Amino acid sequence: ANPFGSYDEDALYRDLGQTQLAFVPGARILYSNYGTGLLGFALGRKIGTGYRKAVETRILSPLELRDTYFTVPAAAAARLCASGFSFTGRLTTAANTPRPIEMASAPV
Repeated sequence: ANPFGSYDEDALYRDLGQTQLAFVPGARILYSNYGTGLLGFALGRKIGTGYRKAVETRILSPLELRDTYFTVPAAAAARLCASGFSFTGRLTTAANTPRPIEMASAPV
């Protein structure tokens, strides 16, 4: 099951108000699922279509990336070759991870 399946806009705002920076902005570069999700949310809101639709219409369609998905259809699942890490840090294939999410995780 997707651990972030119920993470919505209300949770984003609640967590944003409780988030504390790990260091002064510009002092270090650090990847953040929450920051990436927040940026995606803000871009989708600014564009007016939401993040998923903005990516599909402004990036995937113009570049003809027909095999790039937010949610991989069953017919394409057998062709997955990407791998990554689970939430527990174990090496995994994309087929064994939760469905991709539009909203990133809550701050830790």
